[in-house]
Amino acid sequence: MTCQAVLAITAKEGKYDELREWLVKILPDTRGFQGCVSVEFYRNQDDPQDLVILEKWNSRADYEAYLAWRTEEGILGELGEFIDGELTVRYFDPMGV
Repeated sequence: MTCQAVLAITAKEGKYDELREWLVKILPDTRGFQGCVSVEFYRNQDDPQDLVILEKWNSRADYEAYLAWRTEEGILGELGEFIDGELTVRYFDPMGV
C-alpha cells in the first residue's frame, strides 16, 4: 500500500521565488529516489507563503529512507534558509473510496 506524506511549510517573507528555484534544482533527485511515485507542490491562494508538499511513496519506509538521505546530505538544513518555523510531516494511507 502506498503512503502519502503531507508536508507543510511557510516560506519566509520574500523568499518564495528563491525557494521555488531551489526546489526545481533538487526535485529530480527526489523523483528518482527509490519508492517515489510523485511529488507535487501547492501554494495557498489566500496566503502565498503557506505551502503544502504532497509526496506519494510506495511505502513509509521508502519515504523515511529518503528523508534520512536528505538529512545526511544537508538538504533539510538548506531548506531552513527559506522557511519560517519547522517542517511538519504527516503520513496518510489511501482509503480506496
